[in-house]
Amino acid sequence: MSSVFEIIRSHCEDHQESRGDDRSLSVERRAAKIVEEIEEYGLATQMQRVALDTSEGNCTFEYEIADQLIHFLECSLYSLVKTDSESKEAVKTVLELLAIVSSCDSIICKHVVERVVHLSEAKLDSVRATVCQFMGWVVGKIMSQSSKKIDEFNDVLDSASQMLLPRMTDKSQSVRLSAIKASAHFFTRDATDPDILQALLWCMQHDTSVANRIAATDCVPINLETIDYVIQRIRDIKSKVRVAALQSIRIKCNDLSLLDPTQCASLLQAGYTERCQETKAETEKVVCLSWMKLVKYDCLQLFKHLSVIDHDKECKTVASILFNACKSDDALASLSDAEAREFRDGVKNSVVSLVDVTNGESLSAETLFMSVSACRFASSPKEKEATLEKILPEISILCQTLEQLAGDLINAIEADNIESQDLLVFMCEQLMKLAVLSDLEEGSRRIFVSALNRLLSSLLTPDDLITEAVETLHTVSLNDSEFLDHTMTVIHQLDMLSQDQEDIEVSYKLRTMAILCAFFETVHPSSSLDASLKEISEYILPEISQPNRLLREAAINCLGRFGLFASKDQVEGNYLSLLTGVCRDVEEVEEIRAQALLSIADWSFVYGLCNDTALVITDFLERPEHPKSLSYIAAEIATKLLLSGKADSAAWLGILLSTFFDPQTEKDFHEFDDVTQVGNPIRVHQILTIFFPAYACIHLNKDETLFEGVGLALQRVQDLRDQRKKASKRGTSRKISAGTFPYTKLLDYVVITMEDAWSHANSSKQEDSNKEGSLQRDSVLRAAVEVAFYLEKNLCDLGVTIIRTLCKWLSVQEIDVLSCASKSLSKLKTCVDGIEMALSDATAEKYLAPLVTRLSQVPAEDNSQSETGEDSEDDQESEELANSFYNLQVSSESPPPKENLPADLSSLSSKRSSGEFLPTPSRQSRFAERHLNVE
Repeated sequence: MSSVFEIIRSHCEDHQESRGDDRSLSVERRAAKIVEEIEEYGLATQMQRVALDTSEGNCTFEYEIADQLIHFLECSLYSLVKTDSESKEAVKTVLELLAIVSSCDSIICKHVVERVVHLSEAKLDSVRATVCQFMGWVVGKIMSQSSKKIDEFNDVLDSASQMLLPRMTDKSQSVRLSAIKASAHFFTRDATDPDILQALLWCMQHDTSVANRIAATDCVPINLETIDYVIQRIRDIKSKVRVAALQSIRIKCNDLSLLDPTQCASLLQAGYTERCQETKAETEKVVCLSWMKLVKYDCLQLFKHLSVIDHDKECKTVASILFNACKSDDALASLSDAEAREFRDGVKNSVVSLVDVTNGESLSAETLFMSVSACRFASSPKEKEATLEKILPEISILCQTLEQLAGDLINAIEADNIESQDLLVFMCEQLMKLAVLSDLEEGSRRIFVSALNRLLSSLLTPDDLITEAVETLHTVSLNDSEFLDHTMTVIHQLDMLSQDQEDIEVSYKLRTMAILCAFFETVHPSSSLDASLKEISEYILPEISQPNRLLREAAINCLGRFGLFASKDQVEGNYLSLLTGVCRDVEEVEEIRAQALLSIADWSFVYGLCNDTALVITDFLERPEHPKSLSYIAAEIATKLLLSGKADSAAWLGILLSTFFDPQTEKDFHEFDDVTQVGNPIRVHQILTIFFPAYACIHLNKDETLFEGVGLALQRVQDLRDQRKKASKRGTSRKISAGTFPYTKLLDYVVITMEDAWSHANSSKQEDSNKEGSLQRDSVLRAAVEVAFYLEKNLCDLGVTIIRTLCKWLSVQEIDVLSCASKSLSKLKTCVDGIEMALSDATAEKYLAPLVTRLSQVPAEDNSQSETGEDSEDDQESEELANSFYNLQVSSESPPPKENLPADLSSLSSKRSSGEFLPTPSRQSRFAERHLNVE
């Protein structure tokens, strides 16, 4: 009679030798045969109870079986470590067989799992990965049994869960992958393990391995708790993960209600993109093979679920996918013939006829949207014409339907029914789009233009329809000249109506401003409007001084757009002073000042930055008493002007640097709601995040401006600190700690940004690495010069904490005195020497000492001669201007006699004494550059 050992050994050998299609028995069947033979062996030896039935008796035989299974498990693991890669698959088949046999009895399984838990902490990665896989097979077999049987294995499942959790964060990628795959078995039969689920979600988001993120995405079940995490993976940096996330949703999402309209829109935005054809193709499969199947190929029901009113752009994407799929056999290849036929019929029958609507048939937003989409995505002009014939036999029917819907919209507004308003606005817009697609003939075009004119000239027409109506009017017009004539016809009609009804004159003027704004946004910028500009300006300019706030704001908004079509002389001579006055008017409301500021910024991009505009922007940037939103708007404008090359200002760069790193900026985040709103500090902070690297790369030749901005940023921080302290003493502001500003972070950021810019430029030009290194060291040197100059100049006004911070930063910079520019080194030495002389803090002196030692052999700065020993022509001009300023200052105010000075000052050297009152001759050029704008 064979023993348990012999039974297991013979079957393992047989199972290992038979592979693939030649395998005589499946792993499930062979495991059942092993259990059957072991039972027979137990009966033959007259054991107390039948093997694998633990309802009574002791467990001696079960422990014997478990010990033999553990023996074969350990032997298999040893073989797995020692054998080559070709034999590993055979060993794993044996392990799978052992796992299934172990799962047939709870006592045996518990004993085996206890040993597996110990093996999971082995030092070899391959052993830990294999036992995780073994545990997955055990759990999978248990979860495939009945619910009553599963309850007997609760202790085993708990042990398995606790074993796999730490392995999901193992240092080895292969171990993490095995643990992730093994954990998938916990989610069969609608079961779940909260701890395993949270670990999988973490791996899906944060694991550095692409394979692991894919595996986690495949393992996570799709439900209300996990769907958001899976949708986030559609934005993963790797296309394979994005495709895996889409496949998981397509295969596992059995109910469309698991995805709300916003989630569906997010999926389409992330997945359907031309930048990645793999995710685009998979998104098409999600729409055609999953979503359409879940709504039983009723595309109107699909668009109702997607909320076509709120997500019309994404629904347009879905419509294009559906119509393209109807034209292609490949897109529906995985569907049966009946399903493909039902798919095409569902799309085709979703088109509505407006004739039936006029006869009483209901019209929904979904049917109207699909009718417009059918015309938009028609494969040929002939198909489009046939579709239009069915939908719109006559243009008068469309005009009648449009006016009827506009009337319903007016009633909904009077009833304050927001939901109906959104629905009717959407349907009116779809009718206008349908008219544009219908290629109107001359007679039909006149009829439709008349309908639009009536719509625009009526105060009952909601403002939500104005922009769409004007854009439609532009599309159906033959050219911009005709569009202008149609628009002016409406404007004249509104003007006459306002004169007849003076009590609602403001409402007519607001409608005029709205139509003109939409007109300037729609007409092509190159269009010639010179003949009508004067007439249009007569409608705009008088309203800027009106007492009604809404009318003033609308007029300024309209004037900003109007100025883009006027000449530069007209803008700078007539309109610019008007808007700059509004910007400076502190009694004006904040929104109107902001609108005026944005308008003059638009003009600066077209006509260039003039002095008045620069002064206004600088004023909002520098003076903290202005409203915060206006300061942030000015900061956003400054970034765009600097990046586009329209402005070149170190002062602006310094202010932007200080704003970017000022902790007060982050404290302002909670005061604003809409992140996309202009003037929001969060939006400005995001813009600045990409501005500085972009500016450094694009304007590499203006690096001196950026480095000069570092010194000005430090000065700006000091000025703000002083102002906040004064405000705190008056009780108007919370006291700001002296050490809160991240000076070191600002300086390191500028240096690293410039190094990256130079590195990118050098790599593009394929320059040698030695030159690149010298440029990077020069970036550090120039930043150090600005910091040292700032310290020397403001040492008496700075707190000890700031002085120590800046001295420490200077000391840790790696400045190569042998390869850097000697002129910059001399400037640095001069400033550092001055700092060393004036320092009274021992800690700051200690920080600065290493730099002083490194610079000890560098000659002091001498601006009288250039590095070649001869005065250049530019240097001579700068020196002459600086000296004249220096002499002027001396002659206008003579210094006091030395004998009248206090004893503590008279004891100082003459060089130090003169530096207290006037810039030393060695720094005249630098002083003139800063205060006289000498280049």
